Amino acid sequence: MYKAGDKRKAVSSMLKDLEKRMKEVTMTAPSYNELQAIYMARNLYLPKNLQNFSPEQENEIYQRFAKGYNKMKDKPELQQLVEEITSYRKMLKLFCIDDQQVVLFKSNVLTQVFWMIVSLIRLVFSIIFVLPGDIMTLPLSTMISFYAERERVKALKASSVKVKGNDVLASIKIVAYISTLPIYLIIFTILFNR
Repeated sequence: MYKAGDKRKAVSSMLKDLEKRMKEVTMTAPSYNELQAIYMARNLYLPKNLQNFSPEQENEIYQRFAKGYNKMKDKPELQQLVEEITSYRKMLKLFCIDDQQVVLFKSNVLTQVFWMIVSLIRLVFSIIFVLPGDIMTLPLSTMISFYAERERVKALKASSVKVKGNDVLASIKIVAYISTLPIYLIIFTILFNR
């Protein structure tokens, strides 16, 4: 169509096809919390090794979860399940672990003690090597964090689409660090080099 000269029709057809494909892979839910609960339920339900599934089959499973949720979201059993999954997600976040790491808590005590000792050794070495640099860049990091947070809040107020504004936060921090860190380190070196 495009080469034949009907560019508008070709672009229109391509956009309709793109919209159809996007709807096939996009999951929707009434709120962000419910969408996260659908994701968690899907991850808990699916087997850990998805090598046997093609991407189309995997997407079909995801879509069935979303459609099933949207059809049954008013039932009290499903609302209770969403609350329990949300509570589970909050507990995982509180302990700073992923769902896949819960299995590690079922291992024997010696294995857990071994990994705890390894983690403590790594922590000590990390502190030894990282602490001086952290102390040196603390003032700059603090200023950039405050500035980025102010910009994030401003972007959230200006947009009806943003949920958290983490993209704004990250991009402001990257730009600020790239532009100010070299100058800061040069000034720091000149002032404290003796």
